[in-house]
Amino acid sequence: DEEVRKAVEGGVKQIVMVGCGGDTRAFRMTPPDGADIKIFEVDLPEVVAHRDAVFQHHSMTPQPGFTVVRCGVDLTNPSWPDALVSYSPSTPSLWVIEGILKYFTHSGTLEPLMSTIHSLMSPTSILVGDVVNTAHIEASAKPWEAFGGGAMVSGIDDPISFFATHGYIDTTVRQVGYHYPTPLKWFVITATRP
Repeated sequence: DEEVRKAVEGGVKQIVMVGCGGDTRAFRMTPPDGADIKIFEVDLPEVVAHRDAVFQHHSMTPQPGFTVVRCGVDLTNPSWPDALVSYSPSTPSLWVIEGILKYFTHSGTLEPLMSTIHSLMSPTSILVGDVVNTAHIEASAKPWEAFGGGAMVSGIDDPISFFATHGYIDTTVRQVGYHYPTPLKWFVITATRP
């Protein structure tokens, strides 16, 4: 929330939530007075439909100053950016990629996704999110699938190099989640598109 709040207070006009899942920021964060911020909630069509149903059932509406644009798309389909109706690639934006990259394969679907996101961001736009390392994937993928979660397939062992390879600068990495010695790594990242 801290990075999203910082971007909102800094005047960002567009936020793209890639793989929004159950995110509720548009309903619980308060934007500055007079804000006019579009939040693009991107996820699979069935996830977006479920979100619509839950929010309508509970009469939940975004906070004043936020306009939500729900985009039900498969991020492995190269035409997914077409769903970002009214998104402006020339306007600085914040892209949130929490809990999503581990579901895309290296040398398969991950690189096209990262390339597309980069191409849609104007200079000075910010990317925030999290990644886990390969050891984390190896330890948690099978239990997660047994629980009913999606197939986790890709860990990122060196986030700074990974995001640099995909065209980002000023990448900061902070390990979270584990307060004891373990080979499992969970990183929160922030990076800038030059």
